[in-house]
Amino acid sequence: MMQKIEITDFRINCIIGELEAERTKKQDVFVDIGLYFDIGMAIKSDRIEDTLDYYVIAKEVKDFAEKSSFHLIEVMASRIAELILNKFNVSMVKVRIKKPSALSDARCVSAVITLRKPTL
Repeated sequence: MMQKIEITDFRINCIIGELEAERTKKQDVFVDIGLYFDIGMAIKSDRIEDTLDYYVIAKEVKDFAEKSSFHLIEVMASRIAELILNKFNVSMVKVRIKKPSALSDARCVSAVITLRKPTL
């Protein structure tokens, strides 16, 4: 049984952007993460060991992103999706990076990346 856990509006303070001021001072971006996986065992057992621990995933993503530096939100979304897909037991991941400071007349600009594990 395929299911999804979502982490929404997860605040990460990082170096992101092309402008000189963006390369020297961290700024907030907001990340949405969709984690697709088989939830069958967790439904039967009601145990954290049988599901995805979203706390662990969020910590891993935050540590990675805050230690990194990106020019493009597309690249940041892609690298986070790759990290999750390679490290955790998910079949698919969807990552949206929202940058509120990108345009003065918009609430935010976002980029979305969806990656799937290859099927055998």
